[in-house]
Amino acid sequence: MSARTRMGAAALLLLGLVVAVGARAQGIYAIEIVVFERLDPSDLAAETWPETPQRVATEGLVDLTSGGGAFTALSPGARALHGVWAELRRAGNLRPVAHLAWSQPGWSSGRARAGRVRIQGTGGETLLEGTLRLHRSRYLHLTTDLVFTPPGAPGGGYRLAERRQMRSRELHYIDHPAFGLLVMARPWGTTRDDEPPPADSDEPAARPTPLPSATSG
Repeated sequence: MSARTRMGAAALLLLGLVVAVGARAQGIYAIEIVVFERLDPSDLAAETWPETPQRVATEGLVDLTSGGGAFTALSPGARALHGVWAELRRAGNLRPVAHLAWSQPGWSSGRARAGRVRIQGTGGETLLEGTLRLHRSRYLHLTTDLVFTPPGAPGGGYRLAERRQMRSRELHYIDHPAFGLLVMARPWGTTRDDEPPPADSDEPAARPTPLPSATSG
């Protein structure tokens, strides 16, 4: 083997190690979201809703329900919130709408990518559409921008745009008068809860005040 060939092989090996270390540092997380509708009309009585349709830009984004690229859809057997779905079905004033589940890298804020969500109703109409974006610093952060348009909703539907800080393995509640989200993110594969944050994390290393096991918007 020539010196040039040996140098090339060494460079490829080093590149492989760098890629492996980078993947290890950001970790992989499984995210589950159960979307539910509120059926009590009094929840909406005090609110004013837009007359024109609202729209969230989703062009060019990976569909989280089917996966693609760095996003992998989770099979029903890999999901952990089946019990939550069942409880919502038994509740008289709530109705489960969608159970989203996928895995992705724990990107830093500057590198995080959003995924697209589009759920259709029984008649083929768009019931839920928008984007979800998870990034990781000292904690996980979920940014939601979703429009929910059930039958009988005003022309613009109901929009939920929020950023929520989360601990892994805890169930978090993101609220809205028309619908809500129950969210859990957990380490996936070989990722650990004590995985260090990405090197370019935008959050200081000081320890934040612990969050409760469930939070409401």
